[in-house]
Amino acid sequence: MEKQKIKIFEHLFKNNICFAVCVNYIKSKNVGIEGVQRDYFIIAWEGDIRDIDGFVIGKERMIEHDYVTYTLSLAEETEFKSVLDKFKEVVNSEDGRIYELAGNSLKEHLKTKKLKPYERV
Repeated sequence: MEKQKIKIFEHLFKNNICFAVCVNYIKSKNVGIEGVQRDYFIIAWEGDIRDIDGFVIGKERMIEHDYVTYTLSLAEETEFKSVLDKFKEVVNSEDGRIYELAGNSLKEHLKTKKLKPYERV
């Protein structure tokens, strides 16, 4: 029997992981055609993320925070839109939008974590 692929939002909600969803606007001008693409990704503190079977999680550094990112597939973008009522929009600018879980701010969550010392590379 084939193993069923877990849904990313289902996993994050079930494990009470604090995260945000970012929508990055990618603007392009292509021979007189102007367009905007959207790149959806999840961001969470590295210390909260458990191994998620079947997902490629990228590790990034941002000032003193270690965080992980995960780019959503088209199906996962649709899944996000179906649970949008669980989020509040905290940033809306010409560069994109950021959604945090209602009542569970990633920014506030990071303030409570013991952060690794920042090391310049």
